Amino acid sequence: MFEAYYREPLQISNLHEQLEDIYGAKGDIKTALDYDLRSCNMQKRNYPEGHILIASSLQVIGNLYQGLNQLDEALKYHLESIEVRKKLEPPDNFVSKHDLGETYLEMKKPKEAIECSEFTYEVKSAAFGAEHKSTLSAKGCLGIACSANGNTARAQKIFEEVLEVQKRLYPNGDFAIGITLRRMGSNYLRMNKIDEARTCFEEGLKILEQHLAADDYQIILVKKEL
Repeated sequence: MFEAYYREPLQISNLHEQLEDIYGAKGDIKTALDYDLRSCNMQKRNYPEGHILIASSLQVIGNLYQGLNQLDEALKYHLESIEVRKKLEPPDNFVSKHDLGETYLEMKKPKEAIECSEFTYEVKSAAFGAEHKSTLSAKGCLGIACSANGNTARAQKIFEEVLEVQKRLYPNGDFAIGITLRRMGSNYLRMNKIDEARTCFEEGLKILEQHLAADDYQIILVKKEL
């Protein structure tokens, strides 16, 4: 009867999450990680049977470790997050392996990244439809993984398919089109097609500058390629 009394109030856990957001926005990843780890431990004590809050916190912790380039820790937390989600009831048991795939890419494991990206694309396509922006984003990530694994022809086909749909969905332009063009340009570089790569980067930069701030990360990436 006294067990619930001694549980930490969820308000404290929520406060830690808010502090994580503040320090994360300031770029202080280590402090943000500390608060998220505290929050996650409290959530685990409050919900020993599992909860979507725990899965979400584990995912954020994995991303923060990835930001610190501690990829083994990132991998551990992303895998744990997926396992927690699998045990939950719908719709909280929806599993995406996007962040896990990103971690594998940074670990120079493109084959594992492809498996994660294919899984994520399939589940999002089934859940949201093939032309949903989240599904298209997942498909684009699959293209990145294929390109990193040396399958540039498959990657090119994927990027072209994504770009075709995006141009139809956003006739007035959208930053997502610019991102796809940047990714396509990087793939062309791997294929040693310099002129095609430059064209993609220039077109992508023009679109990104119309929709994003000048110091946005996506714009910085394109300018580095040029």
